[in-house]
Amino acid sequence: MRILVIDDEFAALKKLEVLLSKHGDCDAATNAKQAKEMFAQAIKEGKPYDLITIDIGLPDASGLELLKLFSSLESRNSKLESKKIMVTGSADADDVLDASKYCNGYITKPIKKEVLSQKLKQLGIEKG
Repeated sequence: MRILVIDDEFAALKKLEVLLSKHGDCDAATNAKQAKEMFAQAIKEGKPYDLITIDIGLPDASGLELLKLFSSLESRNSKLESKKIMVTGSADADDVLDASKYCNGYITKPIKKEVLSQKLKQLGIEKG
């Protein structure tokens, strides 16, 4: 399984990498520009990401913008959609509603192993 972790907060990025590495190979991006390049390259190579975690607040774009872009690129390239989890320090109802249109789950920071594990089970990535 290929996993892309996108977060500008170093501690959250590393924690997600550690927790998700048992499920597959993790690549990390610290901003939207880097994430877009990595995502596009993966599709171009025919090795798209299976799971993506996206911080909603990045310095150069919103995570919601990335979700929309990734969904558009997948549909234009006839690729199966990756599972996407929005990660944020905000539990704002509007953010949750907007993100739910483009992702498969939503977790808040600080990231808790149990919460992530439950979300992965819901997505069929982790066995219960």
